Amino acid sequence: RASSLRPARARARGRVVMTDADAPTLRPKRYAIKFNPPRFVLEYTDGVKTRTRSVSLRIPKDPDVPRMARAIIKTFPRRLDFNGVKPTQVERMLVRLLEHETRAAAKARAVANAAEASAASASGAA
Repeated sequence: RASSLRPARARARGRVVMTDADAPTLRPKRYAIKFNPPRFVLEYTDGVKTRTRSVSLRIPKDPDVPRMARAIIKTFPRRLDFNGVKPTQVERMLVRLLEHETRAAAKARAVANAAEASAASASGAA
């Protein structure tokens, strides 16, 4: 057989393995954030199926948003069409998530302070 007539697939232990030339490019469709627990979600399509990639986030005390956005984008599938992934959009969503985390932490502190104040006033009245 002439090698030019062979399909661009390689066989490995009985399984068909797709080469990069055969691999379909994945197109991002939309992004989402989940607040609890903090996650970044990418929905993408390969032309046939719609799939999602979810990335758990650990939020440091001093977050570097551009660096976090680059790290999230690196976790996306390699065949993803990165022209459809805008780092600024990922950064904006991260900022929203960080603002939510800040508000949630402030609210938790306020509830804890109110509980302490009511406990202190109850013990002082007795």
